Amino acid sequence: MIDYKRENFEDVVEPVDLVFDLIGGETQQRSFSVVKPKGALISTLQEPDKARAKAVGIRVGRYTAQPNGGQLREIAQLIDQGKVKVVVASTFGLAQAAAAQAALKEQHIRGKVVLTVIKQPAASRFNDEERRLRAYQIWEDEGRPDGQDVAHWYRAGDAGATAQRADYRRYLRGTAPTGSLVIKFYHSGDQIRGYVRKLADTDTDDTIFPGEEMEPEAAFKLAASHNANSDEPVFIELVEGVEWNSAWGRLN
Repeated sequence: MIDYKRENFEDVVEPVDLVFDLIGGETQQRSFSVVKPKGALISTLQEPDKARAKAVGIRVGRYTAQPNGGQLREIAQLIDQGKVKVVVASTFGLAQAAAAQAALKEQHIRGKVVLTVIKQPAASRFNDEERRLRAYQIWEDEGRPDGQDVAHWYRAGDAGATAQRADYRRYLRGTAPTGSLVIKFYHSGDQIRGYVRKLADTDTDDTIFPGEEMEPEAAFKLAASHNANSDEPVFIELVEGVEWNSAWGRLN
């Protein structure tokens, strides 16, 4: 442990194999002197100076987090269970966004600075009518095709729906052509939810169709809507731990 207010870390640290830089700027520059030859300096901020790294014989790189809905849901569950504790240092309203940014820049804060965008009562579960209304709003925002009502998007549990549904193919990365529709199913609490995306070219982000907390039946209907009269297959991606329900149809 080093008290950075009383001493410089580079004066007391023996050369180490790895420096993981979370601060950047001057701190990153000073970090070069404490890395062993053939060691590494990795930053979550700006890319370290490659020319300087080559001169002193170390490796450098930049690490950034990638968005992952499944991991975020798992973290949220750990927080809800009290296994991960979040320390909130201060809370600012949206109108105080500049003050919040200044606090992060000018102060050494222990914990998170929270920006409150909108206040609403917390709810762990929506009742059926609330889900139906939310589904309707999402579908309207996207542009509801003529002749299709809310039930078409929201729920596919009508009699005979399973028998009329086409076979589905299991999605594996690289197996589906560009433009294919993929329904991804995952755990949300104790429920299974899904969303629909269209695969794009390698240089373009996939198109994610709206549908927060979408029930499986709604995801099937939404995919069918976007597939229109196409004969192209709809692919299914199952997050680890989610099993295919034979009531949904046949999975090849």
